Amino acid sequence: MFNKPFHRLYRPVHSKITNSGYSSWKYATHVKYAKSAQYYVQSYLYIQKELENIFEYIDHSDICEKAYSFKTHSLFIRTCIEVEANFRAIFKENIPPTENEEDWNIDIFRLINQSHRLSQYEVSFPQWKSKKIKIFSPFKKWEGKNSAQDQYKYKLDWYQSYNNSKHDRHNKFNEANLKNLMNAITALLILITSQFKDNTFSAGLPSLALEGNPYYSVRDYGQSATGDLFCIKYPDWPDNEMYSFNWSDIENDENPFLKFDYSQLTT
Repeated sequence: MFNKPFHRLYRPVHSKITNSGYSSWKYATHVKYAKSAQYYVQSYLYIQKELENIFEYIDHSDICEKAYSFKTHSLFIRTCIEVEANFRAIFKENIPPTENEEDWNIDIFRLINQSHRLSQYEVSFPQWKSKKIKIFSPFKKWEGKNSAQDQYKYKLDWYQSYNNSKHDRHNKFNEANLKNLMNAITALLILITSQFKDNTFSAGLPSLALEGNPYYSVRDYGQSATGDLFCIKYPDWPDNEMYSFNWSDIENDENPFLKFDYSQLTT
């Protein structure tokens, strides 16, 4: 377990630690935890709002997954750019695998799965019209380690479609469809959640939540996610990878955060 949190890396504090409930979210709101955290979250919320606008024209259902338009294309490109911005921000505030930012690409960003467990997050959209619960796991292919010979096994299909539709829109315009857009947006939501939990950095004071029965089953759908459109299931963290601090004891330290060392990892 770790006695300080890493920059831009949300993990729960072990329940045996005093004040674990408060400590498990409060550290992610500290000004030194992440640079301009509110802007990254706000950008996601703007993207979600545009998605909801698209739903006025394209139904959120299995039957419409292949639908595409200039609206879906524009939001798809913008969302994937924001995904890349979050990956870069995580590297910049920790110890990156290489100092040369020109070497940073989606293959090397895969290292972040080892620290943030992106592949274990599951996002559901309760209002999606389908015969079964619609689950999005946009980083699922990043599970485990693959040899160089198996490198194509962990390529993210939706990200490949982003590059295709960006560089060859004339022939690949149809890849900017609702299915790929949904995978990109839920990937961004997972990245935001894996850094900031469900903190929105609003101007209001934190308030106590009232206990009650949610409309959608937490067991089936997960907890309400940032923006309240999706639900999300968090990874199961082993004890030795959880945090072990009482945030009240360290929040006033000159440097209450650690830097995760990506240079020690291999894909």
